[in-house]
Amino acid sequence: FNSLVSIQEITLILENIVLIARVGYVDEVIGNLFPVDGIVGKVFAGASAAIVQLGLILASALIGYNINHTYWGDKLDMILKIPGNVLAGFAVFGIGGFLFYAFLYGAMGALVSKTEDINKSAGTLQMLIMVVYFVVMFQLPTPDSVVMKVCSFLPFSSYSAMFVRIGMGSVTMAEIVA
Repeated sequence: FNSLVSIQEITLILENIVLIARVGYVDEVIGNLFPVDGIVGKVFAGASAAIVQLGLILASALIGYNINHTYWGDKLDMILKIPGNVLAGFAVFGIGGFLFYAFLYGAMGALVSKTEDINKSAGTLQMLIMVVYFVVMFQLPTPDSVVMKVCSFLPFSSYSAMFVRIGMGSVTMAEIVA
């Protein structure tokens, strides 16, 4: 679910940057501002909206379940009673990974001038996200393997690999900080 929301929001950021560049809005209204600052602002605005949206969805699900858990027979406790260290790891690495890819998509959006070219520029990043997803999924049975340790220190895969290692493996605070 988180991946679907992230991909949807990142694609929206990409489309908005291309639309602004195509219309020429940046040149006319923000003439004294560097183009990079406009992209950074657009990415932060889209990322903030996505984080708030995801937070509201998760909070409403947790509040709704806590109110009605007796009617559910406490069947979802295994899923919704998440330890604090796992939630903190998700907050740090999930939001960090989302911002990392949002900025990469923003850069890809700045490279194209037509909305028809979005898929060509974003295809490589989508492929990278899928490769990271499959590598981490295939390594779930062994979260402390060498492959997972290497993936947890690479910027493009640490958002997923380190989160798995925090939740399922044994990771030290020094590895998290590094």
